[in-house]
Amino acid sequence: TWVLEAGETARAQLLVEGRGAAGVVHAISELFSISNAGAVTAAPVVPSRAYLTAAPNPFNPSTTISYGLPHAGHVELTIYDLAGRKVRTLLSERVSAGEHEVQWHGRDEAGKQVASGVYLYQLRAGEFVETERMVMVK
Repeated sequence: TWVLEAGETARAQLLVEGRGAAGVVHAISELFSISNAGAVTAAPVVPSRAYLTAAPNPFNPSTTISYGLPHAGHVELTIYDLAGRKVRTLLSERVSAGEHEVQWHGRDEAGKQVASGVYLYQLRAGEFVETERMVMVK
């Protein structure tokens, strides 16, 4: 239980996660301002420019891919091997502006564990395209 005294305001973060069929986790994290009047107003963190990162890297057995979008839009997040072959599409949907996270558990589209090695992860959001490297170690 969290009790605020008269005139107090606090900030809190709410994390909502959902597991997909192959173990992918979609997470939405929002900041809220809370006052003692019981009002809750969303204050999402919206970055000034798009970004893409993964941690831990190197990883085993999973990594969290974080990205931020200054504008809402259709997003594709795809994993490739070094030969450029698609390993897995983690996300292909409309996403709100703000900061987001998706976990990859090192599995391909068929749900098979991938081999150790270097993989590329690519985010496409409107005209923004960024590709980064990550390393799966066993």
